[in-house]
Amino acid sequence: MYSNIKRPLRLLLCLMALVSAEANSQNKKMLTEKDFALWSTLASPAISQNGNWASYHLQYESGKDTLFLKAKKGKRAYSFAAGRNESFNNEKGFACLKNDTLVLHNLKLGNERIATDVSEYAFSGNGKYVAMLKGNEGNAVLEIADMQGKGTHTLSNVSSWQASADSNALLCSLKDGDQFKVMLIGLGNSITEKIIAASPDGLFTNLTFSKDAKAISFSQQTTTENRLWFYDGTMPPKVFSPSGRGDFPKDLSIAAQVYDRLYISDDHSKVFFYITEPRKQADPQDAIVEIWNTADRRIYPKVKRFGDGTLGNKLAFWQPQSGRFVQLTDKKFPNGSVLPGQHYAVLYDRFRYEPQFEAFGPRDLWLVDLETGSKKLVAEKLGGGNREILLSPSVKYITYVKDCNWWVYDIAIGTHVNITKDLGVPVCDTENDQPDKPGLYGNPGWTENDKSVLVYDKFDIWEISPDGKISRRLTHGREKGIRFRIEPLTETQKFNTDGIDNSNGSFNLAKGLVLQAHNHDTSYNGYFRWEEKAGEKPLVWEHSRIDNFMPSASGNTFAYVSQRFDSAPKLAVNNYEGQKGTTVVQSNPQQKGYYWGTARQISYDVHGKKVSGVLFYPSGYKPGIKYPMVVHIYQQQLRYIHDYENPSMYIRDGFNVTNLVNEGYFVLYPDIVYETGKTGQSATDCVLAAVDEVISQGAVDPKKVALQGHSFGGYETYCILTHTNRFACGVAGSGWTDLLSLYLSVSKNYQDTEYFRMEHDQIRMGKTLFEDPARYLENSPVLDADKLETPLLSWTGEKDGQISALQSIEFHLALRRLQKPNTLLVYPGQDHSLELKESQHDLSKKMLEWFGYYLKGEKKPEWTTAK
Repeated sequence: MYSNIKRPLRLLLCLMALVSAEANSQNKKMLTEKDFALWSTLASPAISQNGNWASYHLQYESGKDTLFLKAKKGKRAYSFAAGRNESFNNEKGFACLKNDTLVLHNLKLGNERIATDVSEYAFSGNGKYVAMLKGNEGNAVLEIADMQGKGTHTLSNVSSWQASADSNALLCSLKDGDQFKVMLIGLGNSITEKIIAASPDGLFTNLTFSKDAKAISFSQQTTTENRLWFYDGTMPPKVFSPSGRGDFPKDLSIAAQVYDRLYISDDHSKVFFYITEPRKQADPQDAIVEIWNTADRRIYPKVKRFGDGTLGNKLAFWQPQSGRFVQLTDKKFPNGSVLPGQHYAVLYDRFRYEPQFEAFGPRDLWLVDLETGSKKLVAEKLGGGNREILLSPSVKYITYVKDCNWWVYDIAIGTHVNITKDLGVPVCDTENDQPDKPGLYGNPGWTENDKSVLVYDKFDIWEISPDGKISRRLTHGREKGIRFRIEPLTETQKFNTDGIDNSNGSFNLAKGLVLQAHNHDTSYNGYFRWEEKAGEKPLVWEHSRIDNFMPSASGNTFAYVSQRFDSAPKLAVNNYEGQKGTTVVQSNPQQKGYYWGTARQISYDVHGKKVSGVLFYPSGYKPGIKYPMVVHIYQQQLRYIHDYENPSMYIRDGFNVTNLVNEGYFVLYPDIVYETGKTGQSATDCVLAAVDEVISQGAVDPKKVALQGHSFGGYETYCILTHTNRFACGVAGSGWTDLLSLYLSVSKNYQDTEYFRMEHDQIRMGKTLFEDPARYLENSPVLDADKLETPLLSWTGEKDGQISALQSIEFHLALRRLQKPNTLLVYPGQDHSLELKESQHDLSKKMLEWFGYYLKGEKKPEWTTAK
């Protein structure tokens, strides 16, 4: 008898669920443009030291942004309209600026106090003080207030200030009567003050602490020269004056602008700085004629815009104790950086082999011993960037890239070893379909004491000994289809290159790692915890986009942001036990009251290869109805499957997927794979295969499909529409149309030739124009303009520096001569993407009207009528 009751009960529950779902659906409404203002963007999330509090911004198109402060547990929450420059004071307090008012919020008591006329502020590392800069630049006042309200320390006429790495000391540059001074302020149990330098000769700038805050350096601008000062606790401070020194290069000077940073070595023995060439006087001949020579290292426009690469600032160092000065870079070796430990530097000339036609020319790498000054050639004609030349933390080895492998150079014995040739898996991206040298997957750094180097393959992380004889795979991503990459948690784990200091990550494997994780086939993302014995285990692993990993300072908790196309970004806090995170804020909760689209991953076959894409369903989708569809194209777009997009009419390229699904369209993002020399045909084959797959599912009207693209996607749109009549209409924004004129033009943005972009980058010709002119003709849609039968809307920015507006105009004029209809929108003063709000709104509106007319039978837009 019991079993007889169970079945009716299940039926009743199902019926109740259906009724409830129908009721919820009836309570929802469709979006209108006036609703768009309700949407905000979650930005700049941060957490307190132990992760008990979180702050974040909600930014609105109206500009009425709000900063929020919220407790992880409970209902305590605070808002600060137009708040900015926020920071936590450990778990004790929180602060932000509102215009020129500093708001200090007590996290324990919930009360606030304010300070007015504040432009900058900072908490001390110990949490006892807050420093506030008040007043106008040059004669500002620096106030240092005790957080317990026990008094304020004040310095007047402050021109600049700098906190130490631990924020428990400050340097201040100020003027006191006719004296310029540098003050060292200690922020310990009490506030201490010490005059480090005093001089009537000029202002002190570039205030710099060593990493351990035990040494300081700064520059001084006088009427006759720029000087360097150094202090390490011993008075008087050391001063470097170029005047009268035979070792300082004639006509050069110390670079002392605010952006010309100084750097103190870890052992305080060296101060690194830049010296600057005298300003080059204009050649009167240039006003009469520009002389271009095909053998010039760089083309004339590039030198005119960016200057002679050999005349840039030069790197040098000074040893305050001995007075020794050494210039490291010069006209022969104009490029270089200091390596960790500051005992060695690498030098090279990045224009050594110009003229050449790669993206980055090869370079010869030289190693300089900073103590002896000796130079040693490490390797010749190396490619790649600074991330592919790394020094081990203990300064024993250099890793570099050659022949799609990682090599290790032993500094002591001068040997070179290919450490990845026997791994059994490639460490370079052999699947890249651009006809260029494949890039390597990466090298995050070394383990401690130079025991081993860490290297990525497509999926996994490898640990390899410097001699290449011992290797082990740390992760098991290949078996699972998961790509693992290290998430840097500390400054020592991060790669840094800022022109002086070139340092790579250092890792202690015994303490474990946090890993970024991504599965391309399933579009799952998240973070894993790796430990020596247990391997990798998920911390958060969802069918969502997961990013913005934020470890707490205590190391006990972390925060992250999660989003899906149909679920707005949320900020969550979690621990390292792999439990479900606590949601601190779910942005845009009003979405629940509106119909919304969904995103699904699709796959289709292109010449025997499985390719993926994203299909977005219309809001309020109902099976059995035939819907129109817009196909948005670029290159690989599956990565965007989880991106949440606010509804908006203020889009720089006019395209907004949320707007379209809300207007009743399916939207397709197909991935495109390319065959060298057949870029247009490859795009056509992939896009049509994806469209066929969607149409076979029965929900899309095959006669109501549009094609849309911008930039390279605009070029592909031109290519496809001149080779097929499958689409009801198209929109092409800022795309190439004529590869011949493009190949022999100068890029406005880069003031350089377009050879590389044509041969090895997006256009993928693989050969020069002169080796195979036919493929350039076949991939120039302007030459097939006579085959265009699809209604086409074109647009471009008049001042487009990425792809010249002339490319769009050429295609338009070709159609004019052919007496074919076309509307071209040219936005005055706008660049490759539209920045002017009025232009953004106009383009978004016109694109919706264009699609509405051709796909939904709406009224024909008046602006398409010929005058």
